[in-house]
Amino acid sequence: MPGVAQLPARTDSFQVIQTFRRVATQNLWPGFEPATTPVEFFDGTSTYLFNHPSPPDGFHAVAGQLNVYVYPGQHETVRANTGTLVNGVPTATADLSNQTSSADVLAALLVHETFHVFQAKRYPKWASNEVDLFTYPVDDPELLAERRLESIALVRALGAKESGAKEKDRKDAICWISTALALRSKRFAALPATAAMYERGVELREGLAQYVQFKSISKPPALSAEDFPPGQADVRQRAYASGQALALLLDRVDSGWESGLGGDPPVSLDELLAGHLREMKGIADCDLIANFTAEETQSARVRAQRDIAGFTAGLSRRKQEFLSAAGVRLEIIAGKEPLWPQAFDPWNVVIFSGKEVLHTRWLKLGNGSGSIEVLERSGLTEAAGAHPLFNGVQKLIVTGLADPKVSQSDGKVTLEAQGVKASFVGSVEREANLVRIQLP
Repeated sequence: MPGVAQLPARTDSFQVIQTFRRVATQNLWPGFEPATTPVEFFDGTSTYLFNHPSPPDGFHAVAGQLNVYVYPGQHETVRANTGTLVNGVPTATADLSNQTSSADVLAALLVHETFHVFQAKRYPKWASNEVDLFTYPVDDPELLAERRLESIALVRALGAKESGAKEKDRKDAICWISTALALRSKRFAALPATAAMYERGVELREGLAQYVQFKSISKPPALSAEDFPPGQADVRQRAYASGQALALLLDRVDSGWESGLGGDPPVSLDELLAGHLREMKGIADCDLIANFTAEETQSARVRAQRDIAGFTAGLSRRKQEFLSAAGVRLEIIAGKEPLWPQAFDPWNVVIFSGKEVLHTRWLKLGNGSGSIEVLERSGLTEAAGAHPLFNGVQKLIVTGLADPKVSQSDGKVTLEAQGVKASFVGSVEREANLVRIQLP
């Protein structure tokens, strides 16, 4: 039976828990019950766990708080915002250590993560293959311009007055939805099939989680006419916003649209919305893509070209800054077996080329020789095969280390530094500002 700890002086976390319990009682999605879902989060000092039937060792009950447990420091089960197993129980987890948002916003984030726990059980086929994000084409200005025009059309559809108002308002909403879907159809035809599938998968899994998240605190939609910058991480973030936008538009055309999502394979949000539009009147009167003026279309193209040029130059600068960081440089070089990705944060990756990926927050690699975890600092991986990450890693570089502790005994090398823990069978070379671990 867990012991009882005194209420910590830091009270913000308890305000987040109380706010979550309030907003989680709403009807946010059919069958979704966030108020009873186990939740775990790290606030920068302690890890809190509530609604959990069997806390892991090291957690202690908090006096005066119903079913709330605390662990000093960051528990090993909290590494990312997701749904995972904690002591064998499906649990929503979140790292709030760098968050300065209000209790409402943080509580809504926990709603988002509890929805992932719900999804895993109710909609297990809602998924995107993160392998495909690394090869998504982000340097095509025409595709970027079309994506941004699609976003403008979605935003204008959201801004049009609700159905039941004047006939012109209803037609405006239908026409802008139709324009967005027509642009998307054209864009998806030009993308690799895996890239289109990736967007649709993220829209289902993450876009709908964002939909219930924002709904819980009546927060406005995230998608804007500005859209998002180029870059793989921004492709993912944009799909959160576009998925939420499509869900809000589905709210307008069918109050029970959620029931159409349980199939195998699952139907995408844009396909579901297109099906509803085919049943509505007024589409034949729409001029679709011609809704945009020539000036708007040209402006989108010019901006896309400028942004991609700036994005490419920024990648070069960022790589140079990482490699030239002051301090000790760690290199781990694979031998016969590449290092395999065991965990990483897809929100925080920068892809420099077809071979190099900068992981800016969290990365775990390992093989038969051992493993390394890099947390809250950056690590650069060099691919061992054709895929930037998932055919294995030939080399890992971590820079900017201060006084890493390195030891070698019986052929085993261990290293500890701020944000880095490694243990491998192999050999080590140590110079003034370089530690190189060679694996067999």
